Amino acid sequence: MAITFTDLEFSSLVDQFEGRAFSTYEFIEVLKRDHPKAWASFEKEYGSGGKGAGKPYSAYSRISRILDYWSKPARRLVDKLEYKKAPKSANWGSVKIRQWARDKNQIRGPVFPEEVLSTSKLFDEGAVVAIVVNRYERDLAARRACIAHHKAICAACGMDFEKRYGPRGAGFIHVHHKVAVSKRGQRHKVDPVEDLVPVCPNCHAMLHTVDDGLTVEALKKLLR
Repeated sequence: MAITFTDLEFSSLVDQFEGRAFSTYEFIEVLKRDHPKAWASFEKEYGSGGKGAGKPYSAYSRISRILDYWSKPARRLVDKLEYKKAPKSANWGSVKIRQWARDKNQIRGPVFPEEVLSTSKLFDEGAVVAIVVNRYERDLAARRACIAHHKAICAACGMDFEKRYGPRGAGFIHVHHKVAVSKRGQRHKVDPVEDLVPVCPNCHAMLHTVDDGLTVEALKKLLR
C-alpha cells in the first residue's frame, strides 16, 4: 500500500493526542486541520466516508489502513486498541470505531479544557490546536483573574481545598468555561468574571462527561 505520510509526519499527528487514546475519526479530524490538502486528495480519490456514503471503501477507510500500517511491529508508531461504540456525532457509518494510542502501556487519561489567559481585562482565546476533547491556546492571566474574583472554591459543590487539605490545597481549583471554547470557534474575547467559573475536578468531570451543555447551576441543583 502506498503511504502518504513520512514517519515524522505521521508521528506529528499522533503526538497531537499527547499519549491519550483516540479513535480513527478523531485522527481524521486532526488530519483535516493540519493537512487539509492531503485530506482533500483522499476524498477526491476515494470519496467521502461515513454514513450514507454508499461505498465499502472511502477516505475514512484509507486513513484506517494508514493507521494500521504504522501499527505493524516493524514500524509501531502507534498501537492498535479495541473497538468502541462510535459516537453519533461522528456519522461514522458503523456502530463501532477503532481506538489507537501512541503506546498502549502508557495511555494518559482525559483532559479537561480548563486553563486560560492574556494581558488585557478581556482575554483573547481560541485558535484550535486540538486533541480528543480539543485543545486551545490558553492565557493563565484569565484563570488568575477568575479565581481572584470568584475565589478558589467550587461553584457547584462548594469544595474548598485549602479548608480540606490545609496549605497543600491552597489555590487548587479547575476553571470551567460557561460556554465551551469549541462552541465559539474563532478567536474571541473572554471575560474571566462572566465567562469563567471555578469548579473542583469532580464537578468539572461531571460537566464534561456528557456533551449536553450541563451548566454549573444545573449541576448544583443535582447535588441538593
